[in-house]
Amino acid sequence: MPPLLVYVDLMNTHDKRCQEAAEIIFNEHIKAIL
Repeated sequence: MPPLLVYVDLMNTHDKRCQEAAEIIFNEHIKAIL
């Protein structure tokens, strides 16, 4: 599954732990592309 889709899905849960995981995915996978 593409990291961007996982990131968006986790951010939409409004759960603090999921949002923290989304930040890690963003920093490790998405930020490098942008």
